[in-house]
Formats: sequence, C-alpha cells, structure tokens
Amino acid sequence: MSFAGPVHADGRRLRIVFGMANATEGSSGHALPTNLTVIFEGEKRLFSTRGDDRCTVDALDQQRIGALGGATRSYRVIAKGFCIAPASAFNADERIVVSSFDFAGQVIYSSTLAGPQPPRATGSTSR
Repeated sequence: MSFAGPVHADGRRLRIVFGMANATEGSSGHALPTNLTVIFEGEKRLFSTRGDDRCTVDALDQQRIGALGGATRSYRVIAKGFCIAPASAFNADERIVVSSFDFAGQVIYSSTLAGPQPPRATGSTSR
C-alpha cells in the first residue's frame, strides 16, 4: 500500500510504501513480513529496508466496503506493525528509523484490469 501526503508548493511530497508478503485480497493476516520504502518526492531521496525481513505487519484487517458482486471489489485495509532495522538510502549513508506504524486505506480490485488498483489512503499515522 502506498500513502502520499499533500504536494507542497515547491513540488515536494512524502510517500510511504508498505509491501506486505502473503497479503491476499480480503484476507486478514498476522506477522506478515513487510518491506518499507520512504520516498521524499521532489528531493530525490529514497529509503528502503531492502527486503521484507526487517519490518512486520502484526495485524492486517480487510473489511469489504461498497456494493457486493461485480468486477470491482473495495476493501478498507487497517494494519499495525513495527520495524527492527532502519530504512537506508540507496545513494548516501543516511538512515530513517520507523519503530512502529499504523495505517488505514482503501484497496480496489478489478477483474477487468491486471491486478489491484493503486490504494487510496483514507488516513495514515506513523510513530
């Protein structure tokens, strides 16, 4: 799931991406290995845990929303988790520590398109 903040007047924006292993449509999960990527758009800075062995989604809940049936299915996704190692920059010796996180967003799946649609964030909190 990807969450993006507002675009600032100078074109900068913070984007956080959670890549959860073994997360499937409509299923809840626990102890899901997760890759964390933090992007500072407009600043050419990117940080990543470079694998899903440094962060974990403790609890993932997906609740069906919208109309049932049809080619398009929507879910409200709520998750919380933690990281045991920092996210490192690719081109510098910088690191970001995200010790814990909580997020909520919407994921839309469509049978007429290849795979899930980009999630739309409905809220995001990082600690």
